Amino acid sequence: EDIHTEFQQLPFGNRFLDTIRNLLLFRSSPADVYHITGQVHYMALLFSRRNTILSIMDVRFLYRPAGLRRWLLKKLYLDWPTRRLDVITAISEETKREIVAHTGCSPEKIHVLDLPLTPSGRNPSEEPFDTAEPVILQVGTMENKNVPYLAIALNGLNCRLRIIGPLSDEQIR
Repeated sequence: EDIHTEFQQLPFGNRFLDTIRNLLLFRSSPADVYHITGQVHYMALLFSRRNTILSIMDVRFLYRPAGLRRWLLKKLYLDWPTRRLDVITAISEETKREIVAHTGCSPEKIHVLDLPLTPSGRNPSEEPFDTAEPVILQVGTMENKNVPYLAIALNGLNCRLRIIGPLSDEQIR
């Protein structure tokens, strides 16, 4: 009850000009701690290094073909934010390893935090967990989500798979 949280959405999208406009026009509410998540790592450039935490879920943009776009994305989403901030979280040891390998960032400033499923996300009055045929939720269909391998892993199990996102022909097969 002593903690107050607030979510602030950026006013503009993810295109390059929107990124510039977000950097120029965004005004944050005063806070003791700022937490940056999602595809807006560049916002770390606007906040204090000591009370801002950046959570990095993946670095898949680094595996685009080399060129000006990739260079700029690397600077805005990885190099400058990791250099600027004192505290970074990563979703896995592999993501941490990739961040360190691509930026030279000190591994001591990166903390791996799992994103566990917790019972608090469910209302106890809802129907009980279906152990006979559970529903597996897959959020996202991009290549890094490994939907074909998920299908292989679930083959032969009595469950239903619910996928959020458009499926490619390969994923449907």
